Amino acid sequence: MRGLMLIPFLCALAIAGAGPVSAQTEVAGPSLAVIAEVGSYMTVSLSTDALHFAVAGPPGVYGADVPVSVTVGCNAGTWSVSCAASALTSSNGSIGPERLFMGRQSAPDTPDQGGGLGFDTMDLKRMVTQGGPQAPQAVETLDFRILTKWEDRPGTYQGTITFTYLMTP
Repeated sequence: MRGLMLIPFLCALAIAGAGPVSAQTEVAGPSLAVIAEVGSYMTVSLSTDALHFAVAGPPGVYGADVPVSVTVGCNAGTWSVSCAASALTSSNGSIGPERLFMGRQSAPDTPDQGGGLGFDTMDLKRMVTQGGPQAPQAVETLDFRILTKWEDRPGTYQGTITFTYLMTP
């Protein structure tokens, strides 16, 4: 019976509490406006910074030493990457961009323009690839070729292929 008497006593303590119950009221204080301005951002990188054509035979079409992987990351709505080539020059002459060719892995059926099936001349600005928002990833693999002729004198010819990009928020 002693145990039964203890239960009402404990219930009375729980109801009475350890002290007076006070209601707390939360009052709104100052607030901060939060503004995040996210700008457009795009990154383009290439798997190499130079191409080399080893022309050790008769005039003809020769491939570059390595393919070029193009990696793009962008937070814009749409983007595109293009490239254009300059003439290759040496002290003995030049090789025009119409004799440089670019092949895109995603477009293997481009009509032959002198560099083989799937290769465009580089005398015009050429679209490389396009897309939408994405984390940086490889988006295209490019192969390059050169056409040499009998009038190309021996020497080291140098030029550039310049990649440009455009993004639309």
